[in-house]
Amino acid sequence: MNIQIVTLLKIAGWILTLAPLAGFLLFAIVMVREISKNDDESIKGIISIGFLVFGIGVVLLLVSYLGGYFSGTGSSI
Repeated sequence: MNIQIVTLLKIAGWILTLAPLAGFLLFAIVMVREISKNDDESIKGIISIGFLVFGIGVVLLLVSYLGGYFSGTGSSI
């Protein structure tokens, strides 16, 4: 198993990039849930729609970027 230093640096870079982002998103989700529990139902509905739109966007991006790799043709984006 011969892993090159460039690959290790890329993995470390992605981890160091995604870890703070994941922490921020987790904090934001917890804060938004607490706000929606204690406030008006209209705010809860707006927040739920925002989460739905975010989820759809994530799924679309994953399908567009990873779909080409699984089919073997590669992504043209």
